[in-house]
Amino acid sequence: MLIRLAMALFALVLLVLAYYLHRHLTRTFLMHDLTQDKQLHDFVKRYRNYFGIVGGLTLISLLIPNVTLWVVLLILGCLLAAIFALSLANHL
Repeated sequence: MLIRLAMALFALVLLVLAYYLHRHLTRTFLMHDLTQDKQLHDFVKRYRNYFGIVGGLTLISLLIPNVTLWVVLLILGCLLAAIFALSLANHL
């Protein structure tokens, strides 16, 4: 039960991050105007989709009692966040 709660919290974090990136597609993002910078706009849009997909799959996986799938999605989400952070640092 506790692992399902932790996975639900992890999925919620991924979905909130996807929502945050979605909200900043039309606003300033880290002092950059995404309406002017097409490359950064596409970068943020792409990772918004990735975080949304992995977060959604994590929520759906909670319906299936398969711990292996949960671990795979947990590792995938963590790798995605790390790659996003490194790519964003290199992009800016």
